[in-house]
Amino acid sequence: MGSALLVLLLAQARASIRFSKTLTSHAVLQRAPSPALLWGWTEPGATVTLRVDGAVAGAAVADASGAWEVAVLGDPGPPVNISASAAGAEAALDDVLFGDVWLCAGQSNMGVAVEYLDGLVDWNGTVNNGTAEAELWSEYPLVRLARQATASNATPVDDPAASAGWRAPTYAGVNSFSANQVGGTAVERWSSSDARKPCTAYAKTPLATCGGGGGWLDDYAEDVPSAASDDVAVGFPSVESDLYNGMIHPWRKYRATGAIWYQGESNVACNDRWAYKPGNNCGLNASACADFYACQFPAMIADWRAKFNNPDLTFLFVQLPPYVENLPSTASSGAVDDSLPLTRLAQAAALALPRTAMATAVDHGDLAAPLGSIHPRDKVVVAERLVAAALGAVPPSGGPTVAGVARDGDKLVVNFENVRGVLTVRGYGGAAPFNACPVDETQAPNVEPRAAVPRTQCASFEVFAGGAWRNVTRVAAANATAVALAGVPATASRLRYLHADWPVPIVYDSAGDILTGRYFHNVRVSDFRGAGCMHVDSRNPKFYAEWHVATHFRDLGYSVGYFGKHLNTDNPLAAPPGVDRWVANGGGTYLDPSFAVDGVEVAFDDCAGRPCYSTSIIGNKTVDWLRGDFGKPFVAVAAVKAPHVEDGPGWPVAVPAPWYNSSALFAGEKPPRTPNWNASCPDHHWLVASQPPMTREQAHRSDELFRARLRSLLSVDDLVAGVVDALEASQRLDDTFVVFTSDHGFRFGQFRMPEGKWNAYENDLRVPFWIRGPGVKPGGVLTFPATHVDLAPTLLGFAGARATPATMDGLDLSAAILGKETADRATLLLEYVGAGTVVRYEHAEDATNNTFRALRILDGTRDLKYVEFTSSQQNWNWTAPADEHELFDLAADPYEMTNLYATAAPELKRELRGEVERRYRCRGPAECG
Repeated sequence: MGSALLVLLLAQARASIRFSKTLTSHAVLQRAPSPALLWGWTEPGATVTLRVDGAVAGAAVADASGAWEVAVLGDPGPPVNISASAAGAEAALDDVLFGDVWLCAGQSNMGVAVEYLDGLVDWNGTVNNGTAEAELWSEYPLVRLARQATASNATPVDDPAASAGWRAPTYAGVNSFSANQVGGTAVERWSSSDARKPCTAYAKTPLATCGGGGGWLDDYAEDVPSAASDDVAVGFPSVESDLYNGMIHPWRKYRATGAIWYQGESNVACNDRWAYKPGNNCGLNASACADFYACQFPAMIADWRAKFNNPDLTFLFVQLPPYVENLPSTASSGAVDDSLPLTRLAQAAALALPRTAMATAVDHGDLAAPLGSIHPRDKVVVAERLVAAALGAVPPSGGPTVAGVARDGDKLVVNFENVRGVLTVRGYGGAAPFNACPVDETQAPNVEPRAAVPRTQCASFEVFAGGAWRNVTRVAAANATAVALAGVPATASRLRYLHADWPVPIVYDSAGDILTGRYFHNVRVSDFRGAGCMHVDSRNPKFYAEWHVATHFRDLGYSVGYFGKHLNTDNPLAAPPGVDRWVANGGGTYLDPSFAVDGVEVAFDDCAGRPCYSTSIIGNKTVDWLRGDFGKPFVAVAAVKAPHVEDGPGWPVAVPAPWYNSSALFAGEKPPRTPNWNASCPDHHWLVASQPPMTREQAHRSDELFRARLRSLLSVDDLVAGVVDALEASQRLDDTFVVFTSDHGFRFGQFRMPEGKWNAYENDLRVPFWIRGPGVKPGGVLTFPATHVDLAPTLLGFAGARATPATMDGLDLSAAILGKETADRATLLLEYVGAGTVVRYEHAEDATNNTFRALRILDGTRDLKYVEFTSSQQNWNWTAPADEHELFDLAADPYEMTNLYATAAPELKRELRGEVERRYRCRGPAECG
């Protein structure tokens, strides 16, 4: 036998390392300034080195379980490759982007894949517009998709069982994509055990022990594992929190911009987790179900924010559409189950939380949807409303909402808020009679029951009279933001709107001091309780007929063109009296804005193949009008959004025109570091006294905003140049007064607030006022005090008015500007109504009790500012004493660092209180001038 050689080779064991299964190649990580977290597992105690494109980006030591995590900052740009290495082992992520991450979850409406659209697979036409969307996949190379596999777990898991599988868009990938969803699931299954604790009082009999037909969910319940013992101790059924545990908890370290939620159907009658169904004997009614949702849904949002360690996580959600599956089988005999409208109200309760917005679908029912009306096909309108909410461009509810009701004889006048443009009233589909059902069984008695909606379930407006709710069918528009209900019984005591399973929304919307020369207290709405902010009473018939400056120019024989921002809300669609050319909105968006153009709502969304820019549209429309031949004198107003901040998720900024949106422009520019920059002032109003110091990141973002505003003003420069060139080309420049001003100042870090405009300090109050024209001395500087209420009477003075109109409060300063006389004024009144809690750049910047009235005194010997503060909700008309006071000597303390009120002489305090009260009550030029 020959010799044999046995060779044993013991290889050195190598450490292993991996990323979390939520992190794969093609992923998107949250962009700076939020740090993106990368995490995973390796050998306990191993040092993990993280590299981005080969460069070390951070390191960490794995804990006793082998878990490690490293935070990195990244800006949007080309894809990067990321690797993590430990003890010779390496894991890699390729083609990774930094951008905005959104977590989407909910029930089956959130989960219909694109391939179900327009007949791409068997579920023909489940959602509209599918083919068109799928074919656009190649236009969005920077959109990445990841879908977490359905996972039901009894306890929270740190890593999902299956990879999320981030992928770049392909035709096939887009077709099969949907969000994280599990059909037929209730909100409590998506809520952690911590989130459920505030709502334990609503727990009812579990399905398994409820008599009287509890088996209708037995098959479904058997497929769900039991929960941990601490979950059932409070009386909840066994499947609570399982989807949170398996599908949300593993993502808690993933930094995200926000979440989008479409769910609630299974909570309409608590019918997923509690054995309640119309007609059974389990003792739970529709109101109890809605009360539970009103508790659990906001609790879930707050808990997600806590678990994701992101209190600013934006949360967008869809208000449920109408669907006949909810109607009880006895509906045709008159029975009404109002669990669906009550659940809609419960959903809306979440709007009380900050950084939430609701996209309503109540006006987009779909009776003929292939998968039942519970799955309406028109997802496009819902998506548009969610996108608009994410960009901060629409009111929170996504449409008009009732603000109040008043009786007018035999009519009720219902006022709406969140109105863009003008309210219109119409029936279902724009043609059917008011409050008609889409398919009414009273009109089509032979149709299949689930294809018809009883008339009792289609009410729009209802009043409670004679012990019952009664439908109101005589509805007409009353004005731009109100409707009138006729034929209302005198005994009616309550009103409700859209409180039905299939309501027919018949109310829709269509897509100043400077203007009136009146102090704000003489042009405001009559009561700010529940409103806040600077709302003028534009619904008053006198606003346009007598107060608006355009009517006075009309009476002087002028042609008036108005271009750009008018009022924040309630702007008419058609030109108001005295205006010949009307291109106006409430500020709108910087990109692809809409304007009311002489009675028609026009969306500007295609400008030579690139986004339309608001300032450029306003400038172009102004210049086009100025090139005309009026045959009489003219007034043109161009009011732009720039450089306003545009709200939205993250760090709100001004938006430059695309052609000026380059970081190379104004690189390195910073706002002045004045002595009150990031300064602590404990003797000031509480909003300032309580400010924490700005962090380095907040100061950096404030500087970035400053540069973005400068870039946005380049388009304003273009507008001014275009106007001057047009006037020069028509040989009218030398005969025209050109005025440049603004509506408010701005701050960048003063008093520790990174940005804002809402306070009684010089940064917020001072505005530019430049004028050129015939008789105006070039290079001159006029030092007398003036304010916005003086602008309208001064312009009318230039136009030849013999006297300031009695409707105005300001002074005509035209003669003083032309050097013909000296202005006679020693004090100015300043007013502001707090808008409510405003938090930007992680600092509180406004509050309802930041409402103030102030005096600016420049009488030749004194340069003072005196401020009184109150609450717009408790003391909106200043009938009670002020809550706080400030007094500054601006000659000695120009940056308002020291509040002198506590040590001021009693006689000075009496003088200031008396003068501010007199000014606040003044009316007309004789009293106010």
